[in-house]
Amino acid sequence: MISSSTSAYSQDVPPIPVAPSAPSAPSSTDEQPPSPVASTDRTVLSTTIRETLPNRTTAKRFGEGLAATFAEADGPVIYSVKGDAPLMPASTIKLFTAAFALRALGPDTRLPTKVRLVSRDTTDPSNATIALVGGGDPLLSSANLRQLAKSTHASLASLGVSKVNVMIDDQLFPEPSPASGWRGSYGLSTIAPVRALNRDRRNLSDSSKDAAQFFVKRLREAGTPARLIGRGERVDPNTAAELASYRGHTVSHAVRLMSVLSDNDIAENLFRHIAIARGYPPTWQGASNAFAAEASSLGISTTNLKFVDGSGLSRDNRLTPNALVQLLQISLSGKEPVLAGLTDDTYLASAGKSGTLRSRYESDKIKCSKGEIYAKTGSLRDVSSLAGVANGVDGHRRVFAVLVNGPRVKSAPRSISNGIDSLATTLVGCR
Repeated sequence: MISSSTSAYSQDVPPIPVAPSAPSAPSSTDEQPPSPVASTDRTVLSTTIRETLPNRTTAKRFGEGLAATFAEADGPVIYSVKGDAPLMPASTIKLFTAAFALRALGPDTRLPTKVRLVSRDTTDPSNATIALVGGGDPLLSSANLRQLAKSTHASLASLGVSKVNVMIDDQLFPEPSPASGWRGSYGLSTIAPVRALNRDRRNLSDSSKDAAQFFVKRLREAGTPARLIGRGERVDPNTAAELASYRGHTVSHAVRLMSVLSDNDIAENLFRHIAIARGYPPTWQGASNAFAAEASSLGISTTNLKFVDGSGLSRDNRLTPNALVQLLQISLSGKEPVLAGLTDDTYLASAGKSGTLRSRYESDKIKCSKGEIYAKTGSLRDVSSLAGVANGVDGHRRVFAVLVNGPRVKSAPRSISNGIDSLATTLVGCR
């Protein structure tokens, strides 16, 4: 169900909003936070960071629930607090989902949606049964399905078929079920059942049926009378001829939207694709096993790690700050070229500029780091997390991961996230 292409992003998925840059204005010296003297020698700023972080990481607002690691891009740890502590990561787990999707599938791989001829009526060959075959494209749009219907109509007409029954083949993924650790209160707006057919990123209980109904209507409009007959068995591509195909969106486009906007549905879709690409069944356990194997192949120890889902919604997930930092360091090292975008705004939100960080870094003390931090956020009712890369005023890049679990997050979420942003700003060196 997977094909490769090097074409650019499709234009039918809206771009990620980016905050406009505010014009600079003169301000008095006492309004500007002090900055260390810029130096090509990273030890100057790193020493300042090492001396500053102990006080900031033990701030009262965090309680006992903070674990964090701050390190140079090429390895040496600057400062760490419970770096190997396994905590709930929330959506920072999407860094692993993004990395593994890029490695296992390839950034330019596309996920096609196809229409196949299942059978023709033996007594009336002008009647046929066709299948709309979902390839698990999480960005499939109504416009894509409309064009697919037009192409299907043309192919059917060339074969002398004038009337069809349409069945759904979304068997690429198993019947949807909740992951271990998902709260019963999660509604469709948080996570929808993961199916191999979905149009316009709709949060529906049966996105495959919705996509098929839309396709059938467009097929009728194109001139072919059509009737939806429901789900069928998985179609054998060796015996069911392809009538039409939409090539699908790239994995890199899906990864960008998932990571920058923290889209849970795309994450769980990719969770399954990674399993398939690595030869595992696309079940919760199969994908979990694929993730563990992928981490090991990168040299990341899976001790204390637990991958239950791809979105971070599960309360059974466990990551350590050290594991997140190691993944970021690998991405910066150049040893895995497809992961390079996990260190900038290709796949990460930019502080005060885009995605889930667009409205953060507004306070006077930390706004100096706007556009200098690229990171993945994480948030559950009692989890606040951030992991990413900071551009230092000395010209050096550093990586960090901060996980905070506990009741203080629930009682004062804004205070906790502001505190985490302050820790990241420490690595920039402008505060």
